[in-house]
Amino acid sequence: MTISFDCPGCGRICAFADQHAGRTARCTRCQQKFVIPAVDGGKAKKVKLSPDTVLPGFYRAALVRTWTSFFRRESITAVVFLTALVTFRFFLANFDLSAQMPGFVLLAPIGWIAIILTWGCQIGYYMETIANTLIDWDEYLIPEIGSGFEFLGGVIKSLYLFFAAFILMELPFLMLSNWMQKHQYGSPWIWHALTLGGLVLFPMALLILNGGPEIYSIFRPDYLLKPIFRAPGAYAVVVGAFVLAGGVELASRQYSPVKDQPTSILLLHWAGNVLAAFLGLAAMRMIGLFGRHYRCNLPW
Repeated sequence: MTISFDCPGCGRICAFADQHAGRTARCTRCQQKFVIPAVDGGKAKKVKLSPDTVLPGFYRAALVRTWTSFFRRESITAVVFLTALVTFRFFLANFDLSAQMPGFVLLAPIGWIAIILTWGCQIGYYMETIANTLIDWDEYLIPEIGSGFEFLGGVIKSLYLFFAAFILMELPFLMLSNWMQKHQYGSPWIWHALTLGGLVLFPMALLILNGGPEIYSIFRPDYLLKPIFRAPGAYAVVVGAFVLAGGVELASRQYSPVKDQPTSILLLHWAGNVLAAFLGLAAMRMIGLFGRHYRCNLPW
């Protein structure tokens, strides 16, 4: 059941699952803190806001508490959920049951279905983690994936927003790199470095998608760049975690390409996939922590 109510700060409609009733949360639009009411349509109680300054403790929260939060009792179910998703994809990612029938081919691309569903759930959980961290929750909560068409819609929306944001951030740098190569400006290492520019902006884009006023705010340069310039050291930690997770993911293989390898190699690649997923989840929490601790630097 969902509890919907008006934000006591700006009047925007907020909605939370009923198990969160009584918890403190924050409006992602106006940053007003409140206590979630116990009934649908109830009145949220305001919580006094802290001064409009940087919230101290980002580095400890990002580099220490991000990892200790995995061992909190409230996070156990979420940890099992993410491990199961990765394991399911590891074994089925290249699985195909398509068969030749009399007069036609019966298509059963189990692998592609598994990839789309598991990545959709995983990315949706990543986005939800950013949003939960922004509203001051420190646990890795169970993701709300819905059922039926709601589930499929959530999968498609998560994949679309995630990869659309990545392409939007990467495209200008790719175009500039190609233009420089075509006209022989700069050197190869500069061209290759430029292609990584989108990776630097991508975490900020995800923060805007989950905490900005509107989805289209991702096109505003001031929203993307001002928070980075105002807290470059903290943002570098976020980008570093993001790059580390991506590197481990790229280095790990699924079951099919390594199925003929020794069991130890199979386990190593499975562990690499699981580790990449949790590094990614930690990176998403760091994005939320950056938005929480440097809220005063966010233009919106």
